[in-house]
This record gives sequence, structure tokens and C-alpha cells, in this order.
Amino acid sequence: MDPKEINRVALVGSGTMGPGIAQTFARAGLEVFLVDIRQEILDKGMERIGENLDVFIELEVIKPGEKEAILGRIQPTTDMEFACRQADYFMEAVQEVLERKQQVHRQADQWCRPEVIFTTNASHMRMDPLAIATKRPDRFVGTHWVNPPHIMQLVEVVRGPSASEASIQTVYQFLKRVGKAPVICKDSLSYINNYIQSALGRAALDLLEQGVATAEDIDRAVNTGFGFRLPVVGPLAFFDMAGLDNVRDSWEYVNRMGGNLGPLPQFIQDLVDQGHWGLKTGRGIYSYSEKETRGLANERNRQLIRMLKTLKRI
Repeated sequence: MDPKEINRVALVGSGTMGPGIAQTFARAGLEVFLVDIRQEILDKGMERIGENLDVFIELEVIKPGEKEAILGRIQPTTDMEFACRQADYFMEAVQEVLERKQQVHRQADQWCRPEVIFTTNASHMRMDPLAIATKRPDRFVGTHWVNPPHIMQLVEVVRGPSASEASIQTVYQFLKRVGKAPVICKDSLSYINNYIQSALGRAALDLLEQGVATAEDIDRAVNTGFGFRLPVVGPLAFFDMAGLDNVRDSWEYVNRMGGNLGPLPQFIQDLVDQGHWGLKTGRGIYSYSEKETRGLANERNRQLIRMLKTLKRI
């Protein structure tokens, strides 16, 4: 299916994530059938969407007149069959319990048209046990929307073993159409975002348990240090900017002093041995043009200064 032809979405689950996802689709002009088993859950979900939109109006993200139009494109319903029969795109966002998710997809598979792509919202689950609950495993794609879903740009598109490339690309382009910043990843435990976030969380808890710093200072170090830089420079791009030769030297020093970083990844050692040290040599984890080699650091600094000014920290 062409992502431009998706106009109606059946979205099952009006709990933690569903309302924000429904809001995103509706704001992009789509008709959304928001499904849950009880009317009171739907009522709470719609109330939350209204509150979200009030904040958008307050911060001038949308105009006051847009609120009613967005809400008008969301139809809450307990009739899942009705929603599925209308849908050009099916999404499930219920609690991460395998059997519950399988049940939803098994039911929806009976009612949705054969060409409709199925997606799940999951933060760590593998895709094939869900895909095989349907008769369309080639059109079953995992997605991980980051909380709060109506604000955060990232959606991970999870490539399950049975998903076709056409289905992956349809979901990817559709998510771009509704204003998200999708990335594609293999079907691995915790995907990208939560894998890195979990590593950060473990490190922060280790520091707290060891008494290295207070909880407040650990959080402040992240917020005002590398965490502040992350919107501009990701961790791999930062390694290139720091110099892979310096990364290697620091890595080896920490390990010699009793740290537990483990061995330096072999592909990094190979790049260093070949003289590919990152931005300063024109190639590292990334490759850089001569113009990028000269200008990337300055552009990074400009963006960081703009962020500091916006937050009134400078």
C-alpha cells in the first residue's frame, strides 16, 4: 500500500501510549478509530488528548481553532470490528503482554482488508511471535514510539524476520508523513533507544550505589553535560569528533585502572590502525567531505549556543 493512501487508522489501546499516538495521527489529518474494551478508558484517553492540545495551544504549537478539528478526527469506540473494517492501517498499543497482543492481532486479522499493514507498539518484544498470530506476517511491522508519543520525534521501525521490505518502507514513509523521525532497526531485544537508555541507567545506578555523587548531581551532570549535547551530536558522531585514537587511548587507560569497559570493539581498533581517526582525518565511523571536516565543529557549537540561549542558560 502507498503510504499516501493511508487515511484511516484503527488504533487499539487507549491507555498509556494510545491517546498520544492517536493525537499525532489526527493532527496529521488522518481519521482515527481509537479502540478499547471499556468506554471509561476511552473517555480518559480523550480527556488526556484534550489536555495535551491545550498545552500545544499555550505554547503556540497549534492555533486555538485547531483543537476541535483534531478531536473531531478521533472516534473513540468499543467496537473493534467496526474500526478494523474502516482501516487503511492497523496499530495495536495495548499492554506489553504477549498473549494479549496476540489476541488483538488475531481478531483484527479477521476484519481488516488483506492489504492492510499491521503494526504493534512495543519497547522490547520480538516480532515473530506476534506476526505469526496473523495470516499476514509479511505485512507485520514493529514500531516503538517513545513516550510521550505526541511530543517525541523518534519512532523505531523494527524489522521482524518475516516482514517484507515493502512493508518496512511503507511504515517508514508513513511515519515521516505524520511528522515523526523514524529509524529502522533489526528485531533485537530492546531495539536502539531502550538498549542505550538501559546502559545509561545501569551506569547512573552504579555511580549512586558506589556513593560517587548524589542522585541530583548525577542527573545534573547528564543534563548539562553529554546529555545536553546529544540532540546535536550522537554518541558515535562524538567519538569521531573526539578522535578515535583518543577514544582508544582513554578506553585502554580506564581498563588498566580497573574499569570494566571491556575490550575495545575490533572495528574501532582497525580504523585507528588504518589512520582513520574521525573528523580530523576525514574518515572514522562516518566519512566526511573536506567541507564537513572544516565546518562541522563550528556548526555543532552554533546549535549548542542556540539551545543554551533558548533555555536561558547563557
